[in-house]
Amino acid sequence: MAKEQSGTGYVFNIKDGQVKRAGLTGRLLTILAIIIFLTRYFRDLSFLNLIVTVMLSIFLIWNFSTRNKSKRIPDFLLLSFIGISLVLIPLFNLIGVLYLFLAFISFRLSKPAQIRFSGEGIILQSLWKNFYKWEKVRFVVLKDNLISIELKNEKLIQFEIEDEMGLNAYDFKNYLAEKISN
Repeated sequence: MAKEQSGTGYVFNIKDGQVKRAGLTGRLLTILAIIIFLTRYFRDLSFLNLIVTVMLSIFLIWNFSTRNKSKRIPDFLLLSFIGISLVLIPLFNLIGVLYLFLAFISFRLSKPAQIRFSGEGIILQSLWKNFYKWEKVRFVVLKDNLISIELKNEKLIQFEIEDEMGLNAYDFKNYLAEKISN
């Protein structure tokens, strides 16, 4: 939904399929970690590995059985827990660091991807934040829930956005024309 923030600009949420893929990847990595901890338990008969395996299994079952997404345990928390647990196990330290890095990426993907039109320029925020000053923008077009941004270096950026209910297209066009012409 586009909203004007008290004269400071417009914000659009990008339709994003990355979140679903990240959720599936997080669950698969959790299953892989359960296998790692379970094999470590049978190899060393370490009670700590069994506790971590049982906890991860309960968390995974909870996430699969809960229909309400707001009640699920976020993937980045699970991956962080796994990463910290693996860092403490000798020979698995590097895999633990990899899990912590994936937890960070999962955390960034859990935030909604947005395009912000501000007084200084255009901010594209998804996994990483990109900023384009108005001086580098040639034009911006919004049509049929598709935003096209052409930069002066011939780079074209396009995103499908969520429905822009309540957006006054005339005001948005005037806002863009004012910013690009300066």
